[in-house]
Amino acid sequence: MLVAALLVIPDLVLEEAHVGATGKTIATFLNWATWLAFVVELVAMLAVVRDRRAYLRHNPLGLVVTFLTPPFVPAALQSLRLLRLLRVLRLVRLAPLFRVAFTMRGVEYAGVFTALVAVTGAAAFDAAQPGKNYFDGIYWAVTTMTTVGYGDELPTTVEAKLLSMAPMVVGIGFFAVVTGALADRFIKRDEEMKVEAIEAEAPADLAGQVDRLALRARELTSELEALRLAIRAEDNRRR
Repeated sequence: MLVAALLVIPDLVLEEAHVGATGKTIATFLNWATWLAFVVELVAMLAVVRDRRAYLRHNPLGLVVTFLTPPFVPAALQSLRLLRLLRVLRLVRLAPLFRVAFTMRGVEYAGVFTALVAVTGAAAFDAAQPGKNYFDGIYWAVTTMTTVGYGDELPTTVEAKLLSMAPMVVGIGFFAVVTGALADRFIKRDEEMKVEAIEAEAPADLAGQVDRLALRARELTSELEALRLAIRAEDNRRR
């Protein structure tokens, strides 16, 4: 199902781009394949779960995708076609990957996620904003996510304005991840340097402690010998 959700992105890109008849055929196939995957999952889960109503209450996404995003929706109903983006929400199952967000691995994951949002948002902008093409959507997505906002590609419809909110949040989040990862890297390097310094000093300090213990042991041995001689002298005197 994660693969099916991920295939929605190239489906939207191919459908909105000028790729010829072959590209449109592939887009149609991907659209049907991803929708049927959600349908099969919904039917299979309803067949095996004990409480179907409870399952539908806790998993409304499958129901919405199945009944509101079928491939046979007319092209005139652009708002319903945009609902296909709901299929991408299945990728939230990958959320545990973002536990390592403020690391260099986190930057890699965030970069991939940001790129996916950019190409998906471009296709959606193309569909939601009249008179625009896919390149205009890419340009709009990049300027929005980087908070440049030249103002030459403005959303005017309600759908496009709502859509603009996602790239804004994702763009700010991506740069926050990059900043946090760099700060984390410097902090870890500082800690590593401190550990290395402690480890470098440890052998010399340990050798000093061993020498002090050896000296103290010799002092105790001398004191015990002196005490033994004193006790022997006292015994001889009494005799």
